[in-house]
Amino acid sequence: TWGHFLSVYFFSHFSMQAILPAQPGGPEQLVLGQTSKPSPASGELLVRVMTTAVNRADTLQRKGQYPVPPGASAIIGLEAAGIVEEVADGCSRFSVGERVMCLLDGGGYAEYVAVAEGQCMKIPDSLDWVQAAAIPETWLTAFQLLHLEAQVRPGEAVVIHAGASGVGQAAIQLCVSAGAIAIVTAGGEAKLDVCRRCSDSGPGRRGRRAGLRGGLVCGPERRGAWHGRALGAVRLHGRLRRAVFLAGAHADETGPAARNDPAGALSGVQSGAGATV
Repeated sequence: TWGHFLSVYFFSHFSMQAILPAQPGGPEQLVLGQTSKPSPASGELLVRVMTTAVNRADTLQRKGQYPVPPGASAIIGLEAAGIVEEVADGCSRFSVGERVMCLLDGGGYAEYVAVAEGQCMKIPDSLDWVQAAAIPETWLTAFQLLHLEAQVRPGEAVVIHAGASGVGQAAIQLCVSAGAIAIVTAGGEAKLDVCRRCSDSGPGRRGRRAGLRGGLVCGPERRGAWHGRALGAVRLHGRLRRAVFLAGAHADETGPAARNDPAGALSGVQSGAGATV
């Protein structure tokens, strides 16, 4: 019937499926629903999402603990990979049909997302959809910390807190690739096993504690007490980089034990689990 045709036309052109939390809470609150299909503004691409990723901010938003930035999509999802469906005015780098991976303000848990062209990158032929979806937020965060900010060098020791996290796992593999020595902390042996597998998955060699020079500490600040430990682990001319402050903007002062005992600065963290990988 004519009414059925109009209904199908409307849903195929102006509507899309998306993961929409029924209410703040656990994963069981994530449900598949219908919402309006975004329309790209000037300088934006409309991307048909093939894969997306799960970041900590996504889980916080699901719980109602992560306010959506002004003007951003209320749909969860900070990175995605997909195919360019539409190119708006003001775009020049991509064409319809190209594979792209995108850093998003939100909206990744949907069939389509509108994103600024400058936040998109061409997917190398060597990456599949699943791999590409983890690059923009997770891997580029680790790359920024290690290479653009800290400028890690071969042979340096890099202490990575929360090594089994997404950014932590990426950082371990980047350290191995750069010829650096990754020393990680994690919440238990199971998580340390994940870290060890990451160290075996890339080019390079496994490091030893002996003969370390320089030093770099990076990772999330989970609570103020970590700040002193992290500073105490940095050697002369070392660098300290933070991915995120999960415990807020304030930290305990660095105690004399942390300042004078770099080796002990990493002991007793959470369950005391740590390893050179």
